[in-house]
Amino acid sequence: MPHLTGLRVRNWQRFRGEHELEVGSGVYALVATSKEDPRRSNWCGKSSLGAAIRWLLFGTKVMDVDALDDLVSHGEAELSVEGEFSDGTFASRQRKRGRAQRDLVFERGEV
Repeated sequence: MPHLTGLRVRNWQRFRGEHELEVGSGVYALVATSKEDPRRSNWCGKSSLGAAIRWLLFGTKVMDVDALDDLVSHGEAELSVEGEFSDGTFASRQRKRGRAQRDLVFERGEV
């Protein structure tokens, strides 16, 4: 079964701008601490990162948002979530505020 090998998010909730993550096969745990208070881990984006993967795979509204436009980082016009998989498949979902989302899936060699 293919697994996620890379994830790129742009203007996804708390992740304003572009962020890239390489992922190997295995089991992961998301851990975070605030720079301002090392004892605090809330509002650091752990759940949001997991939600980006779910949205990429299924395209459904995630977490505690009232509308899909609420997934776009505050003050930004659009978002994208892209994933690469171990079998060469590439998937992408994009959304512009106030418009329908755009879903793309490419097999290796079609990009």
